[in-house]
Formats: sequence, structure tokens, C-alpha cells
Amino acid sequence: VFVTMPSYPGRERGSSINSNGASDAPLLTQLDGPNDELIDFDSLNPDNDGGAERCCCMKGKSSDHSRTQRIQKLANAVFNVSNAAIGSGVLAFPFAYRQSGYVLGMIITIGASFLLGYSLSVLSRYAREHDAQTYQELAFKVFGAKAKLGIVTTQVTFCFFTGIAYLMVLSSMVLPALQGAFGEELTRSHVVVGVTVLVLPLCLLRNIDKLGFTSTVGILSMGYACGVIMYYSLTTQRDPNTPPAFEARAFNLKPCAFQVFPIVDFALMCHLTIIPAVQGLQPYWPSKNRPGKTRYRSLLFICILVMLICDVLYMSTGTLGYILFGKDVTSDILNNFGERGATIYVPTSAAVRAARFCVGLCIFFSFPIPAYVGLKSVKDIFRLEIDGPLPTTKHVGLVVCWSLTIMVATVIVLALHLDLGFVCSIVGCTAAVISQYLFPGFLLKHGGRTCMGNAYLILGGIMCALGVFVTFASASCANSDSEFCTTMGYHVKA
Repeated sequence: VFVTMPSYPGRERGSSINSNGASDAPLLTQLDGPNDELIDFDSLNPDNDGGAERCCCMKGKSSDHSRTQRIQKLANAVFNVSNAAIGSGVLAFPFAYRQSGYVLGMIITIGASFLLGYSLSVLSRYAREHDAQTYQELAFKVFGAKAKLGIVTTQVTFCFFTGIAYLMVLSSMVLPALQGAFGEELTRSHVVVGVTVLVLPLCLLRNIDKLGFTSTVGILSMGYACGVIMYYSLTTQRDPNTPPAFEARAFNLKPCAFQVFPIVDFALMCHLTIIPAVQGLQPYWPSKNRPGKTRYRSLLFICILVMLICDVLYMSTGTLGYILFGKDVTSDILNNFGERGATIYVPTSAAVRAARFCVGLCIFFSFPIPAYVGLKSVKDIFRLEIDGPLPTTKHVGLVVCWSLTIMVATVIVLALHLDLGFVCSIVGCTAAVISQYLFPGFLLKHGGRTCMGNAYLILGGIMCALGVFVTFASASCANSDSEFCTTMGYHVKA
């Protein structure tokens, strides 16, 4: 309800106030002077409280920074957290949807996103309350040194398996080109050794700020690769004589469908990054009720948007990739191009080669990042830098040992004929579950939300136990036609 008010000094003629007593006119102040000049202070500061227009959900001045700077800072936080999630795991989504069916896979992905998005918000809120700068610092401030040790060990495990996944993807991306130059005798294990040697100088960096451009490269590369998969899925004509059993299914209600959960958990693993990624927001998005804190609604907005971005990319790639290759889809879908299967043959075009190159380049420059984080965690566990930075000789030795250990582990994984899906699943049901379900559950119980905390703890325990079982069952059934494997749903006969 608006009521017209009479004119008086300091208010424009014909301005009005609403039922709450707030004026809809600009703030005008009459100054003494020869011309009795009226100054519009809102025009001098568009963020000023009172007459400012809404812009991207911002009304009123809560920060000295401009709206453009505030939006850029918020976008950077969303981008950095999203980049931590979007990686090699997206290439395994069509394989995951093969296990469950694409409709059930999308339902599981959406459900997991709600759970993991909420646990992201829990971590953000408690880090805000305890002024924690990192995940392990939050664990120390809330639960003590033993909890910090557990979280740091989890970080080492996650970074170690991430390094293995990176080397596996790199070897599959590079191998076709190298075989054309050096012959078919060249294997993925040879490529793993060569890539480890080439990337070692980047891993020796003590400061990885110079690799910040990999965030942009990573998002664009993965986006392009996913776009190529979607394009071929929508434009490729299928053979009408393809047996129905080899085509994509909407639902697969068998135990193997549970493997979607650890793969999704691995692909949405940005919980170790959310706390440091939002630390710089406070000057731009300060809390109106709690001075010195970041606005909680801004943190919640970041969590929701990150999950939304990941869901759109993952579900579209998983569904269209599985529909394209059907039962033949592998745990790294880019390997399906150029391979003749029972479902369809899609030749390796220039676009596919470019996608492989982009993904390989992205992972090559991203490999030092988990290595850096993992080595920092190792130094925390063994207190190697308590008296200052390690001498150069010891630092080089530690980096070489870390890189060689990951290289050897990758070669062993390849020798055992394990695929990317196995690596994503095993880390998704162990380290990821601890960071995404168990620790947030303990935080909820510590904060008095016992029922919700127990729910996350129980769910995390189930995820871990069943995830490990299904992951190893999938690996054992890869070359087996036993009755157990058929019951699990890993073999479908035409």
C-alpha cells in the first residue's frame, strides 16, 4: 500500500512511502548554498542502503566493494570448487550408468547431490563458526589432534588414488598417438613411466600458484570432451539390427547398480576444497548479523550451484554416452571411439583426437596439484616441516618417492587389468565417504543435531561396506561368466 506524501525539504514532490515507512524516492539532502542545491547521495553510491535497486539478489550496502567485484569473487569460489569436482571421474559416468540403467543412474546422482550438497553446507557452516582455514584445521579445532590425523590420512589416500587415476587416463589418451609413431609394442605401462618422468619437474614446485591456469584449462577441456560425446550420441545412427540386450536400459535393478554410488561420490569430491576456496569471501559477502563472518546464504548458494553444475554435466554425459555405446561402454568412454564393439562403431575423428588431447593436457598440468596436497599432508603426518621448509635435497627426494610410488601402483593396476572405474570406485567408497559422510555426521552430532548426524554416519558406513564389495565384485567379474557374476548383473546375454 502506497500513500502519497506532501513535498517538504529533503524529499522530492510526489514521492511515496510504503506500509513499512520506507521511502521509494532517492535520498535528497538540502545543503546551504547560493542555489540551495539538492544532492542525491544514492546516485553517488549505488550500493547505499535505501534507494538501491536489486541486482543479483543484492540490495543495500553490506560491503565497501562494488557489486561487480562481489559477483566476480563469488563466481571465482564457485569455479574453484567446481574444478575440484570436475575431472577424470566424468569419463566413468557412462560406465556407471551401464551398471544401473540411465534413469536409475540419474535418480542416484540427484539423490547423492542432495546429500553431498548438504554435507558441503555443514562443512562451510562449521568452518565459519570456528574460523578454520582448511579441512584438517576444522577437524583439529572441533575434535582434536587425532581427528586431524585421520583427516590428513584421508587426504593422502585420496590424492594417491587421484594420481593413479590421472596416470591411467593420460596413458589411454597418449597411447594411440605414440603407437602410430613407435609401433604396437608400446604399452600403457611404458607411457605411464614416460609421463611420470615428464611431469616430475612440475611436481617439484614448492608453490603451485603458477599452475592456477589449470582450473580454466580443466573446466574447458572436460566441457569440450563431454560436448564431443553428446554430439556423437545425438547425431550417430544406430544399427537397427542391434540386439535389444546390447542397447541402453533405463533400469537395472541388480546388485551391480550400487557401483554408481562410489563413482558419483568420487566425481563429486570437492569437500576438501570448499573450506579454503571460500576463505576470501568475507570482505565481499560479510554477514549482517555476525560481524567478521562470511554470509551463510552466500556459502549455501555456492554449495547449491556447484552441485547443479556437476549434475548437469555428469548426467548428460553419463546418459548420452551410455545410450551411444550401450553395453560396450568402458570405464573411460573416450576409449570406445575407434573400437569395434557389438553395439556400434564410432570412428576416431579429428574432434575425438582433439578431445583426447585436451583431456590429456589438462590432466598433465593438473597432476602436480594432488601431488602437492598429498605431500603437504605427508609432511603434516610426520611433522617434517615443524622447523621450517625442508632442504632442497630432502624435498626432491620426497617428491621423487611419491611420484615413483604412484607410478609403480599404476603399473600394477594396469597389469591386473583393472580399469578407471575400479580406481574411482575404491576411492569413492573409502576416502570420499569419510570426507563426505562420516566427518560431517560427527560435526552434526557435535552441534546437537543427533538424528541427522547418526543418519549420515549410518549411510556412510553402508556406502563404504557395500561400495567395497561391489567394486571388487565388478573387478573379479570382468573376465568371468560365473553364476555369481550373472546374479550380480555384470553379464547380460543377447
